[in-house]
Amino acid sequence: MQKIRIEGTRFMEGDKEIRFRGFDLGNWLLIESHMAGLAHVDWKMKQVFADVLGAEMADAFFQSYCNNYMTEADYDHMQELGVNFVRLPFTYRMLEDGKNPGQWKQDGFDKLHAIVDACAARHIYVLLDMHALPGGQAIDWNSDNAVSEALYYQEASYQQRTIALWEEIARQFKDHPAVMGYDPIGEPVCPDPTMPWDNDLLNDMYRPLQAAIRKIDSQSIFVLEGNQWSRDNKGLALDLFDDPQTTYQTHLYPDRDYPSHELQGWPCTGPDGTVYDKEWLRQNYLATADVERIKRPVIAAEFGVAAQHPNLESTLLCLHDLLEIFEEENHSWAFWAYKDIGAYSLVHMNADTPWAKLLLNEEMEKKRTQLSALCEPLYGQPEDAQSLLFKETLAIFPDADHEFVRHRIREAQRSLELVMLRDIAERIKQLPDEEICALPESFHFNNCTPHAETLACLKPFFLS
Repeated sequence: MQKIRIEGTRFMEGDKEIRFRGFDLGNWLLIESHMAGLAHVDWKMKQVFADVLGAEMADAFFQSYCNNYMTEADYDHMQELGVNFVRLPFTYRMLEDGKNPGQWKQDGFDKLHAIVDACAARHIYVLLDMHALPGGQAIDWNSDNAVSEALYYQEASYQQRTIALWEEIARQFKDHPAVMGYDPIGEPVCPDPTMPWDNDLLNDMYRPLQAAIRKIDSQSIFVLEGNQWSRDNKGLALDLFDDPQTTYQTHLYPDRDYPSHELQGWPCTGPDGTVYDKEWLRQNYLATADVERIKRPVIAAEFGVAAQHPNLESTLLCLHDLLEIFEEENHSWAFWAYKDIGAYSLVHMNADTPWAKLLLNEEMEKKRTQLSALCEPLYGQPEDAQSLLFKETLAIFPDADHEFVRHRIREAQRSLELVMLRDIAERIKQLPDEEICALPESFHFNNCTPHAETLACLKPFFLS
């Protein structure tokens, strides 16, 4: 393997162009509740489990989770598919002791090194993605943020800690040929979903990060993400691309960009006469990617469809068209995600595993449905379909801004998820100790199955 470099709009591996095709390894080093059948955010999961199970048992449980989620069998499976790229989301808490800022957790760095080495052995390049920053770069579960503010943008101390941590990451990985690059701010939402987007502030976050990393590592690719969950690339300042080894990524979930739950078939026509087809998809994607303004190689670093979508056949046809567009436009891509309980991934946990039986059974699914009916803010849906809490709040404050109310209710939902999280931990506590530690083995490749329809859609493109 050779250090990847940028030439114009191409990634180069030595004297040959390379296009990246692969997966996001989401829900592994940063657990996302809906992908694991748990509740709340990663660090709260660990905190509540330690409170209920005891610190030693909770640590053993999550170590088992980490060790079983990705194994040699998974890396071999990706290699067999023809994968040459993974984006690796992780939380800063894996690498820094939050109670002692600036104190690194070498065991966390050792885990990253082991992952990169395992990928390198199979000629798979890695993009290191800090998906959760000190203070939180967004208020969503995937940023590991348990509060309603993205404090990263407000506090210089959080920004300085992030710079220092990226300096250490660069020191440890700058010479590893399999590390394609650094993704320093995963899915930023700046400053907050309820406030006007502030792209100038986000650009001001990137500049010192870029400068600090470049003092240590002049080679690895610096990969920017636009505002609004990496969808607003028009806000990225062009001076950031003065660095010749800086590029950017875009994220999209096509089944959310058209009324896929209401419309049958693909292509299809919406109630307003809009034709949703491959050309609509291309224009929508290219506008998001902002390819006319930014002349660098594009990575569609997150995209996918819900595996349990009611119109899955139609959305997979849409996904196939999107993959064709990536090929036709010469863009790199990473599918979200490689593995989970069956929410978004290629590889699904089997229904007869202990984890699925305990946490994905009819009773637990009913609890999740009831909690959603109480709190879930349904963005883009009519108000008569909204949650009970949303309707009751507007009855009290009829003139309140509806989007503001939705986001506040989202935080109320997260608070109530603590009740569910503790309920889950109490259920697990009833198991014998050896079964508690063995429970995460349900995520082992031997206890999972590739989703046939998704595999049939993706596989030809890995091999192209």
